[in-house]
Amino acid sequence: VEGRAVRPYWALLFSDLLLFATVSRDRVLFVTEEPVALGTISEAQFNVRKKATEFRLILGRNGGESPLVSCSPRTPGRTRTVALRAPSMDLKAVWQSLLQRQIYRAHTMSGTPLGSPLDSPDPQLTFSLATLDSQQR
Repeated sequence: VEGRAVRPYWALLFSDLLLFATVSRDRVLFVTEEPVALGTISEAQFNVRKKATEFRLILGRNGGESPLVSCSPRTPGRTRTVALRAPSMDLKAVWQSLLQRQIYRAHTMSGTPLGSPLDSPDPQLTFSLATLDSQQR
């Protein structure tokens, strides 16, 4: 939803971002908006009164949480609202569950190093790294 206009988008939820795309006549997805990093979502509102299937994502500032990480000036009032509308109440409930889980994970796992075994879905890779590490000692 942009202003009063409703634009049909495909919303693709990944582990760390939300991507908006449109579908062409040839059934090809085109990314039409900037990806939304789940770590930048400061609030998700699912009890919007305008439409029963509408929900909103409030995006905080794009920099890191620490002023040492971000070089941009600190402006506390700078937020952006993304209004979304699900096709049905059931799908809104599904999106609510998935978004809350992924946003929570994005905020809690942000301090985990990239090479951490927690982020590796492949147990063989984790095992082989542990084996190599133990051989070097």
